[in-house]
Amino acid sequence: MRSIGVFCSSRTPLRADYTEAAQRLGSEIGRRGARLVYGGSKCGLMKVTADAVHAAGGKTLGIIPDRLRERGLQDDCDFTFYTADLSDRKAAMIREADVFVALPGGVGTLDEIFTVAADSTLGYHDRAVVLYNVGGYWDATRTMLEGMAGEGMLPADIAEHIKYADDEDSLYSLIF
Repeated sequence: MRSIGVFCSSRTPLRADYTEAAQRLGSEIGRRGARLVYGGSKCGLMKVTADAVHAAGGKTLGIIPDRLRERGLQDDCDFTFYTADLSDRKAAMIREADVFVALPGGVGTLDEIFTVAADSTLGYHDRAVVLYNVGGYWDATRTMLEGMAGEGMLPADIAEHIKYADDEDSLYSLIF
């Protein structure tokens, strides 16, 4: 079974196009019989994605730090791993997912993207992260990374570790 890790915002309310993209991605994960690996929260785009996976008949693995569980933020997942903190959560998600998608998100999502990419460039794993550029959300990040690459600050093969999808077809071709 293919496992798709999703990094995304846990905040609400969010723009309708972000919510709709999360719902469509979750539906596709479930429809294709893949498993969602996510932060295990019942908030924001995490909840939207997980609910869509379930509605399409798919399975979810939530990986949630104890502090968030203690705050009552745990979602109803098919399988749940508890971790000590966010660093442990990232490590568990990297172990469990075959590829990652970054929907719109905040500083936590950026941290997750860069952890996956940095670990991959060093050969700790071979997973890529795909920035799903809903409504141009990741344009500024792409510009920043291209500038860094132009200055020689990133490895020549960075495009193997951080990929971009501007539409659903290109996203699905990269993750399935």
